[in-house]
Amino acid sequence: MTNSTKIVIVGAGPAGLACAIVLARAGRQVIVREWKDCVGHRFHDDFQGLESWTRELDVLEELAAAGITADFDHHPFERGTVFDPSGHRYAVKGLRPLFYLLRRGPGQGTLDSALLAQARAAGVEIRFGDWVKTFADAGVLAAGPREAGVIAAGHVFETDMPDGAWLALGHEVAPGGYAYLLVQAA
Repeated sequence: MTNSTKIVIVGAGPAGLACAIVLARAGRQVIVREWKDCVGHRFHDDFQGLESWTRELDVLEELAAAGITADFDHHPFERGTVFDPSGHRYAVKGLRPLFYLLRRGPGQGTLDSALLAQARAAGVEIRFGDWVKTFADAGVLAAGPREAGVIAAGHVFETDMPDGAWLALGHEVAPGGYAYLLVQAA
């Protein structure tokens, strides 16, 4: 494969756009094909945590090392509370943020819109409304799951609680999974 070979990436989610940014900045011609009409179509300004506790580098440092700027709204959480299945409470604290609370969706300040802007600035061609059944070019399949493996429900509400992160483990709270509450002042 030469640098003039166009690389097709199927999917304009965070993985696809990050891949496109890195390849374009390395001098590759990149086309991202997305079957929806915008980035972050499944999300509506929803909050998610960008996990940072499983690697030696902070996740924002990893992104920077790949040439991706953290120019999306994000809020670090260094501590939280975990409840085990028996209801025992454990305070957890990291030497750096455990995760960053960020927003998802097509709106301004979201992870999705920031990655889209960076990809376009790097010269990536983005094709929305482009359903891909097969492709013969050099490519990357970065499409999301075709079916739900989990059930997630998010609710945004006003509260006078302090900022915090609470995680509950156990079948009684969340069968086969976990439940969490994240609070951040607006």
